[in-house]
Amino acid sequence: MPCPNVGGVSGLHFLPNDPADLVRAMRKAMEPMMHEGLVKALPQPSTAREMARRYLDFFDEALLEPV
Repeated sequence: MPCPNVGGVSGLHFLPNDPADLVRAMRKAMEPMMHEGLVKALPQPSTAREMARRYLDFFDEALLEPV
């Protein structure tokens, strides 16, 4: 079963501790249309500058919160 995400399909679910269900999900992911959809749903990675800004923003907010 596809795992829905706001932007589309981002992954497939499989039952834990069930190797056969994992194989089923892997085979499903190999289907051309499903594979294409999964690849298109991958988020774009952040640039180094964007990531640095997010870290700085996080620490700025953390320093403002009372301990």
